Amino acid sequence: MLEKKSRFPVRCARRTGQKIDCCVNRCKQQIIENYENLNYAAVIRTTAALADEANRYVEQNQPWATVKTDLEKTRTTLTAT
Repeated sequence: MLEKKSRFPVRCARRTGQKIDCCVNRCKQQIIENYENLNYAAVIRTTAALADEANRYVEQNQPWATVKTDLEKTRTTLTAT
């Protein structure tokens, strides 16, 4: 639902297999511009869509499971660059 209202590339992490920071970097300038233009609704929609994407990323990589078997994968999953 949020993605339909948003004009921002919030699904880049899931499509390309890259981390969520890809989405943050792509949306950062748009969030700044909307905030400066007092378009707070767009800022909230974009931020919520990024949070949804972060939740998908964590769900896909399941660090609570990999911490028991693969510490390096868990570290990579939970570390932002």
